[in-house]
This record gives sequence, structure tokens and C-alpha cells, in this order.
Amino acid sequence: GDLVLVIPSSTSSTKLSNAYHPVKNKNGYWYYYEVDKSDGFAERCVLILGNVCTISKGRLLEKKGHLTCDNDATFICKGI
Repeated sequence: GDLVLVIPSSTSSTKLSNAYHPVKNKNGYWYYYEVDKSDGFAERCVLILGNVCTISKGRLLEKKGHLTCDNDATFICKGI
């Protein structure tokens, strides 16, 4: 059907300081993944991978961003 993958995000300074990043913080928590504008996001934030879910498109209240992973997948798609 029309399912979408939802990955919650946060700009919490605590989560940012504990987040994994392949260059900046390789010892960070795997379930917090730091991203920023260079990854296609509006601002520096943390993807909360432990809370990933799939939902019907009809249940979306608001779309905050968009990340496309195609044949030339970005580094962030490969990292996650």
C-alpha cells in the first residue's frame, strides 16, 4: 500500500552530544544518528532510530522533510 517510513528527529543538545556520526563521533549511540544540512536536513538534528516505524500516508499530520534514497544513495542512507 501507501506506507511511509517515519524516523523521528530531535534537536535536543543532550541527544546531539550522544549521537553517532561516522566522522565526528564514532563512539556515539547507534540509535541516535546525527545529521545536518549537508545531509539534506533543514538543521542539525538527531534521527532517533530506535523509534522508526511505518505508517499509512493518510495518518501523516504534517510533513517536515524528505530524504530520497535512490540508486545513487546519499551517505546518510547508506549509513542508516
